[in-house]
Amino acid sequence: MIGQYLGFAATLVVAVASAFGATFLPESAIPYLGLLPLALGLKAAWQSWKHRDGEDDGQETTEGGPKNGRGCGAPRLQRACRR
Repeated sequence: MIGQYLGFAATLVVAVASAFGATFLPESAIPYLGLLPLALGLKAAWQSWKHRDGEDDGQETTEGGPKNGRGCGAPRLQRACRR
C-alpha cells in the first residue's frame, strides 16, 4: 500500500519537473514531446514481441499460484483462477 503512494508521488514529481524543464525548450520542440511516450511504448512492444516464445523470465510460481502470468485481480480472469 505504501508503494502505491510512493509510486504516485514519484510520478507527480517527474511530471512537475518535466513541466518546468519544458519551459527551457524552444516552442517548436514541445509538440514533439508527445512522441516520447509513443516511442517508449513501441520499444516495450518490440521487446515483448522478441521474447514471445515463452522464455522463462526467472519468476517462480508456487503450486497454487497463478501460472502463465495470469493474475486473479481482473473479473474476466477470475474464472481461470478457480480451476
